[in-house]
Amino acid sequence: MKDFGLYVIDNKYLKFLYEIDKEVYYNPYKKAKPFVGIIIFLDNLNYFIPIISAKPKHSKLKTSSREHILITTTISDNNLSNKVYKKHMNNYIQILSLIDIKKMIPAPEGTYTKLNFNDFDPTYKKLLLKEYEFCLKNKQKIYKTATNLYTKQKETGVVLKRHCNFTILENSMNNWKNKK
Repeated sequence: MKDFGLYVIDNKYLKFLYEIDKEVYYNPYKKAKPFVGIIIFLDNLNYFIPIISAKPKHSKLKTSSREHILITTTISDNNLSNKVYKKHMNNYIQILSLIDIKKMIPAPEGTYTKLNFNDFDPTYKKLLLKEYEFCLKNKQKIYKTATNLYTKQKETGVVLKRHCNFTILENSMNNWKNKK
């Protein structure tokens, strides 16, 4: 298992998996920004869990569910403009991004690299560091949520709508490794 941290996944590998399962995040036009996520170890495999940018629709979501966890920070109500936020108890929380567990993919060695924060401009680096700190603080919750989702799909064979199919992707990952 890799050190806990943020990782960048190989775009060619994403494209390969996307051709098998259209639920895999892949955007051929998105070259400027790397696809960032975390690596966890499930069933003797490394799995890449994508972290996606905050969108206004995320403000309607619970802060965590069986398929995602919002990466948030508390903000004051006079600092809400141009931010994706939601009311939470007596505070406002800014949604920085979303850990999209239902979209996790198996990731063999060589398909991901550890993110170097210094490779990015100061604004994006600051966001990445906040995401990393949140993930570090919530490491056990992320792992437990991912394990539960993975186990349920593998045991029942039921792939819910908008979820990646872990069995098909694992078989495809083996094909990828055999081609290399």
